[in-house]
Amino acid sequence: MCGHKQVTMAAAWGFDGGGVLRTLAMANVVALGAARADVVWYVNDYPGFVAAVGDGLHVIDFETLPDGSPSYAGAVITPDFNYTHLGATFYPHYDPGLYIFGNEVTGFELVAESYPLPERNWIIADLVAPGSAVGTFYGFHAILSAYDPAGQLLGTVAHTWPGMHFIGIVSDVPIAYATVDRESTFALSGAFLFADVPEPSTVILLLIAGVGIVERKRVPLAR
Repeated sequence: MCGHKQVTMAAAWGFDGGGVLRTLAMANVVALGAARADVVWYVNDYPGFVAAVGDGLHVIDFETLPDGSPSYAGAVITPDFNYTHLGATFYPHYDPGLYIFGNEVTGFELVAESYPLPERNWIIADLVAPGSAVGTFYGFHAILSAYDPAGQLLGTVAHTWPGMHFIGIVSDVPIAYATVDRESTFALSGAFLFADVPEPSTVILLLIAGVGIVERKRVPLAR
């Protein structure tokens, strides 16, 4: 169980981690890539991820704001101005919160940042309904973790490399929420993906959509 200081922002936004307030435990970082037998992770294999998920994959690319208007740098994401209607509500681990970063040329990302405070921060993506998969496009470095409805860790995958890349987790056990972390005072997601019950009918369209995301978001966030 984590201390009050570390969960203040997520708790204030109404996130309880499936009934248990949690930080991203250090064990998650030590066991990067480790997962249960019913969990498979994907690193820079978006086609494989799509093939495994099939139909029911949703992509929130942050190119538009929650109200459908075009994104712009500095737009603040709040509990009342969020992507819940698209299937996932985003929370910051630590104050001051979430905002959109980027531009129309390189694309937009969702960022959780605690600067100027020296507190590690990450993005929490709480699924409206439990899903079978989660994924993210990211710049340079990211750690993606998936949790079940009881708040238990299902699996963690990480990757570091310049440019925009993809990591994903597919699970037979329902996923309630995920975290996107980079072991820093800020974390970013160039696009967040999650899946319902898999069906194969839209695999080709989703593959094409993934290629478009990579092409648009080819310049990572520089810090």
